Amino acid sequence: MMKLILQNGPAELIILRDQEGNTPIHFAAFTGDVDAVSMLLEKFPQCALEKNKKGQLPIHVACENDKVQVVNRMLKGDGGQEALDPNDLLNSEGQNILHVAAKNGKDKVVKYILSKQNLEELLNDQDINGNTPLHLAAQNLHLVVLLSLTNHREVNVMLTNNKGMTARGVALLQTPTLRQDISVSLLRSAGTLKGPKAKEIIQNRPRDTKRIYKRSETLMLVTILVATVTFAAGFTVPGSVNSSDDKEHPRGLATLVNRKIFQVFQISNTVSMFSSTVGSFILLWAQLGGDYNSAKTAFTAGLCFTGLALVTMYVAFMAAVHLVISNLVWLGYAVLIRTFGQKGPSSKKFGQNGKFFTIIVKRG
Repeated sequence: MMKLILQNGPAELIILRDQEGNTPIHFAAFTGDVDAVSMLLEKFPQCALEKNKKGQLPIHVACENDKVQVVNRMLKGDGGQEALDPNDLLNSEGQNILHVAAKNGKDKVVKYILSKQNLEELLNDQDINGNTPLHLAAQNLHLVVLLSLTNHREVNVMLTNNKGMTARGVALLQTPTLRQDISVSLLRSAGTLKGPKAKEIIQNRPRDTKRIYKRSETLMLVTILVATVTFAAGFTVPGSVNSSDDKEHPRGLATLVNRKIFQVFQISNTVSMFSSTVGSFILLWAQLGGDYNSAKTAFTAGLCFTGLALVTMYVAFMAAVHLVISNLVWLGYAVLIRTFGQKGPSSKKFGQNGKFFTIIVKRG
């Protein structure tokens, strides 16, 4: 149908616009119809440079909607159409195609652009506000895009925009959420500095003490739950306890107490129980009032103890599972390998942790 219309219809149809200034190729790019885009470009190559009322070219619409094939078709040129220069494909805000994709969190288009050496000059381009694609991804907290950009060797993570803000500084100014925390951590690990401007703004903005109290309350529920579970596990041990009474095995002593892996279980469980208990008291203190800095410090400390409690509880659980299935050797090894992330007991590069736990299994 499209082909018949283009062959027999008036040429004006190709640049006919709707109320928002979109032409047919804008709609083709929006839907990802590569064939329609190709036919329109072959008939009238200049339609690729027609902007709508938002100042967007058709390729920007494709980037907004993660249509990689359309972007590829428009950049490479074909059927009499010359390849488009990506440096000329700017919207009304001076943003290139990578800006648009990063701003909207379209990781497929971002990864496509990052994979093309001839498009590397787009990576650190700045729009009219001085923002790079990394700034826009940080502003909108797009985690996958941030990860892709920070892992690329040519992306300069230290560039600042017109306000003197780095990408990490931009992320720090967003509403505090888990996504924001992860975004800031990603940028920090990539070597992006906070920047003096961001520090100044953060110091001067109102402190949300209630948010710290609420997060402390939620985290304290986790620590109390871990403390309850690990306390119970300390007495209902794997293998149960002796019911008979003799010199070698007194009544009430754990039957597997001499097994090395049992000792790993008991140590890990004890560390988890005490860590969660200490974390609970610290988080309780954080909620009792006081200034913002004290509450934040207490929350951070409580978070560390909670993390330690969860990790050691995981180790204790897997040690207990290994104890009850140790007669099945391959399954016992599989549990330990899965727990400590090793490649396997036969690997020459098993690692120090792997050797340690292999020794425990053999002795246990």
